[in-house]
Amino acid sequence: MNVQVEPTGNAIEESVDLAYEICNRVFRKVPERIRDEQKL
Repeated sequence: MNVQVEPTGNAIEESVDLAYEICNRVFRKVPERIRDEQKL
């Protein structure tokens, strides 16, 4: 068995989780900005 498989899989999983978290934070603010621009 390749010893690198498990650490690589864990790193990929952590990267995907981080990407989802970043996207959620960014896109959560989009509706707020749209509402703020509509008020102007």
